[in-house]
Amino acid sequence: MKRLLIVLIAVLGFASCENIESSPYEFSINAKNGADEKKEVKFNVTPFIVDSLKISKTTLIRMASDAARYADWNVKNKLTYDFNENELVGNMIFLNDDNITISIKGKASNSYGVPGEITSFIYFDIETKEMITDENQFPKVDSHEL
Repeated sequence: MKRLLIVLIAVLGFASCENIESSPYEFSINAKNGADEKKEVKFNVTPFIVDSLKISKTTLIRMASDAARYADWNVKNKLTYDFNENELVGNMIFLNDDNITISIKGKASNSYGVPGEITSFIYFDIETKEMITDENQFPKVDSHEL
């Protein structure tokens, strides 16, 4: 009886962990920061993107990977850029006007070595799910420093 109880608890534990990982509204990717170190970057997706637009998790992961590659686009000292690891302040994928926007929070140091927070917004076409670029094929990235 004792063994059955232990097995039951273990199975329930594994099952609950699996449900957390398979949430359609959350996922994480590995991306390189300015120091070329791999970091885990977590994303939250608004339910409208998944439920109404029917964008697959595979497509969202590809879009998030592309966005993470350009998160430091407007940073002056790119080698100091690092992704924000704060669980309370998440990276978001949401619908904005006629495009899908991915916001990525990070930090970087200025020329004097003073660290600052930065949020980058990378835009994707709602139809093609491809990154929006300018006439020179550079990505459209807006950044806001805090």
